[in-house]
Amino acid sequence: MSDPSGGAGVPVGLDSLLEEVREFVRERDWSQYHSPKNLSMALSVEASELVEIFQWLTEEQSRNLTPAQKAHTAEEIGDVLIYLVILADRLGIDPVTAARDKLVLNRIKYPVYGLIVADRQGNDIAVGTSLIEFARGINVNGKLISCSRFWCLRLPTRLNTRGC
Repeated sequence: MSDPSGGAGVPVGLDSLLEEVREFVRERDWSQYHSPKNLSMALSVEASELVEIFQWLTEEQSRNLTPAQKAHTAEEIGDVLIYLVILADRLGIDPVTAARDKLVLNRIKYPVYGLIVADRQGNDIAVGTSLIEFARGINVNGKLISCSRFWCLRLPTRLNTRGC
């Protein structure tokens, strides 16, 4: 889907929402106010309104909202999503792809298991549990070994650097 303002379309799951939001904005001539700066600030305000609903609730209360609290929460989630979709559209960012890419990084940063990286001879060269540095490369005896091939792998207990 193309956008007259030059933004990229969003995935099919959000496509119809984006069209409705674009129409809503167009009807009110609000596009002039929708700079990325303004949209990100509005998004922050709406997220804060969502937080406010839960601010003084106990953990248990937050899991068992009253019908009125749940309706209010739904409204604020709607506001957050609308601003997020508009911001992503203005910047030409596919929000679903961005979330999936971030999930890949989070899997590396917060692995299910510890990771032991071995050299070609099977010697352990690095061990850790917070592994974002492995994605950037491993420094072994002053030599940086690229490990970008691990980005999309499920992190097992041991990875081999063959081919790095």
